Amino acid sequence: MNIPDFSKFGTNLQWAKVVQEDSKVTVTQRLWLATVALAVMGALIAFFFLISIIKSKDYSLSLEKIFVIVVFILVEVAALAYLLYKEELHLDFGSKYYKLTKGFLWNLKEYQGFFSDIAAIIVREDRMDSGGEGRKGYIVFDIEIGFKKEYPTFSIWRAQTEEQAREISHAIANACGCKVQWEKSWQLKLEDKIKEKFGKFFRKRSR
Repeated sequence: MNIPDFSKFGTNLQWAKVVQEDSKVTVTQRLWLATVALAVMGALIAFFFLISIIKSKDYSLSLEKIFVIVVFILVEVAALAYLLYKEELHLDFGSKYYKLTKGFLWNLKEYQGFFSDIAAIIVREDRMDSGGEGRKGYIVFDIEIGFKKEYPTFSIWRAQTEEQAREISHAIANACGCKVQWEKSWQLKLEDKIKEKFGKFFRKRSR
């Protein structure tokens, strides 16, 4: 029986909790981390907004203040949405069975079937912002499960290097009996198109 050992895959940069018990693997997206981050952001917005009002002693309602209030509300609504949303995938490599759960708690949708429904293990190359001024960021490789049916893809791992992505994706694909498919994110595709277009333009100008 071909069962990948997820504990040997190294560090997972994806916001996901992976639990493996023998041939069964459960991947749960830890969306509560996004909830905490957004809640803290909303609290900071509210704090500095109130401090500025107290210092200026201007309690009138202006367009600028309305804008800040709207941003605060949107951030807190997004935090609540992440808290109430669930994404979970069960993989049973023994029986070749999967169950995918996605949606808000009051409207959860379940997709289930056998590994024959899996079209490919998708490796999506993407660029993450490094946060530094003038830096282009760094490349990561998101490993997702893509289905033949009209099911949403599910991200299970984020690798730091191409070598790690190849090792993990091929191990999972061999166990699922499907192919590995490499793709680029829309951002990288756009960058490639811009380079191609402007590259041709500058080559023509240099002649």
